[in-house]
Amino acid sequence: MKNLQLLVAYLWCTLTLTAGEGMWMPNQLAGFNEKEMKALGMRLNAQDIFRPDSGSLKDAIVHFGSGCTGEVVSNQGLVLTNHHCGFSQIQSLSTISNNYVRDGYWAKTKQDELPCAGLTVTFIIDIIDVTQVMQKELAHLTNENDREAKIKLLSDSLQKAATINTHYKAMVRTFYHGNEFHLFITEVFNDIRLVGAPPESVGNFGGDTDNWMWPRHTGDFSVFRIYANEQNKPAPYSLTNVPYKPRRHLKVNLSGLSEYDFAMVFGFPGRTNQYAPAKAIELIANHTNPNKIMIRDLKLNIWDHWMQANDTIKLKYTSKHVTISNPYKKWKGESLGLKHFNVIEKKKQYEERFKTWAIKNDTAALNSLATLNENYSTITSESNNQDWITETLKGIELTNFASSSEKLINAANADSSQDYINLECDRIISSARSFFKNYDTRVDAKLAPALTNLFLKNTNDSIHPTLIKGKTDLEIQNWYHKYYETSIFSDSVKLIALLQSKNTKKIAAMKDDKMYQLSKEINAIAKQVSALYANRMQTIAQNMRPYMRAIQKFDANKKFYPDANSTLRVSYGKVASAMPKDGVKYLHFTTLDGAVAKADSTNPDFVFPPKLMELYRKKDYGRYEKNGSVPLAMITVNHTTGGNSGSPLLDADGNLVGINFDRMWEGNMSDIYFDDTICRNIAVDIRYVLFIIEKLGDAKHLVDEMTIAKD
Repeated sequence: MKNLQLLVAYLWCTLTLTAGEGMWMPNQLAGFNEKEMKALGMRLNAQDIFRPDSGSLKDAIVHFGSGCTGEVVSNQGLVLTNHHCGFSQIQSLSTISNNYVRDGYWAKTKQDELPCAGLTVTFIIDIIDVTQVMQKELAHLTNENDREAKIKLLSDSLQKAATINTHYKAMVRTFYHGNEFHLFITEVFNDIRLVGAPPESVGNFGGDTDNWMWPRHTGDFSVFRIYANEQNKPAPYSLTNVPYKPRRHLKVNLSGLSEYDFAMVFGFPGRTNQYAPAKAIELIANHTNPNKIMIRDLKLNIWDHWMQANDTIKLKYTSKHVTISNPYKKWKGESLGLKHFNVIEKKKQYEERFKTWAIKNDTAALNSLATLNENYSTITSESNNQDWITETLKGIELTNFASSSEKLINAANADSSQDYINLECDRIISSARSFFKNYDTRVDAKLAPALTNLFLKNTNDSIHPTLIKGKTDLEIQNWYHKYYETSIFSDSVKLIALLQSKNTKKIAAMKDDKMYQLSKEINAIAKQVSALYANRMQTIAQNMRPYMRAIQKFDANKKFYPDANSTLRVSYGKVASAMPKDGVKYLHFTTLDGAVAKADSTNPDFVFPPKLMELYRKKDYGRYEKNGSVPLAMITVNHTTGGNSGSPLLDADGNLVGINFDRMWEGNMSDIYFDDTICRNIAVDIRYVLFIIEKLGDAKHLVDEMTIAKD
């Protein structure tokens, strides 16, 4: 009986093994992770995931824009990513009469696919460990500035050598806080076109209310296509370009996943801070997060007021709103998670154990930890100033825009050549047209005094701009009211006309514009504040390097993954439900039924498309039906962060089962501390994606273009 109980216990542990923590470099899976991944149920080999010389899964993964991930899902360069990743493009292509944000967009033919100016996608061709080459040249350097200069010199040389006589690009990135270096060879495409997007009522269903929450019912996806020249190589936008033929595209699994099935996320996570000392986490929890939450709360409230009152303003500011509201809510959840899991105390206990070890084994690392904690204890002032000026004064749109004219105004006052002035005028005209397309003076004029007063009340007057220093709340309000009315930078028609005139004398006189003068003061103060903060952070970085090396020796039985830095990573684990608190269990999936239950025409976050409601009433689900509904979203134990938005969620065979888009609120501290009992990533089920494309978007031709994996 006892042996039977032990066997049951063993089988239960095996079945529920979830792994989950870690963002692993794909070129290191064979040595680091392959065995564990197979134990969790993966049926691939490490080389199936990453192999430079022929098509592997990495050849279907793209860095989408500068901050998301996408996946190629057809042999014609079709790319899936999140709706919120493609949102700025969807919004930029929209007008009041053709509002693709509100109504969605589906290209019926390739000729209807819309060019996305400035959008790129990047493939990883190869990743090469160049640590030995770099460290050989760096070992003798003790001065941090000399070391950074040498790193740049060596990186430039390696990048040039790796791409000579090719169209590829390259970059060297550091890992493990400067202890390892890897060279990434990339291929960048810049003719990307919007193919399809659901209406916002699907793509952002739940809005801010549901953001970072579970259960979730958001169809967070959009569809793009990569175009190339006739040689299948990157080329600027041209009508002669053709759909890109990828080395590899993902197959789609319509069978779905069950609880405890293997699941893997492949993408470009942005930033994590897993190895930060306790004092660093105290700074985040007690200062950085609370400061930024307070400021963005004010900003979002003002924007919300105007966006709810005016559809034109809503269209202009929706993308900006998403950009700042997403991290705002994330910081709230992160702070709660750090407190709930007592992370600071756990870090302190870890450091005490490390100190005991280091006294006998590595006294230099002991000194590094002491220096780290000392600097984090005294950096509060510099950190606060950095946060306050960045989030308040640098958050005033008009002064930011005015500062872009500094080179032109200086040139005009210095009697520079007319050719140079003409070029600068043309540059700013282009910038102005882009700026005013998504700007409203009334909104900014209301926000500017509110942000300024908050800045003045929470910072020392030594960093207050002289133009507004010492003024009362009312005086600040009146000052902005006066100069928003009179500034050339707040009137797009007058500004563009002046720049088109190329009149040097009038351009030179712009130096007296009060909003321009304020922008110069803000920039000068921001530069001063940033320099002080950067000096302190340089000292911290210098000491994190030996500390990181030491904890890898101290914790020799642990597999260490590098912090995220927007490079290609693999995370893996299993589908798993969660118990966020006593008596509450979150199932691992949601369905269309749950979305219908949330639908509320009086709440803008839960408006539901009438056609989708009709499909629901008719149960017109096609092949995407399961148990009488359509699977909508799922949670898995995979370590993700910002940048993983749009990443493919893959099954044990590397087939696409979902698109990652969020994390669960209760485990939102996972950038700093990962707990596999509660940390969950959220993905939209691929069956819901295809259901929306085919049934709501009437775009079955896009589904037909994909490859459906056989059961």
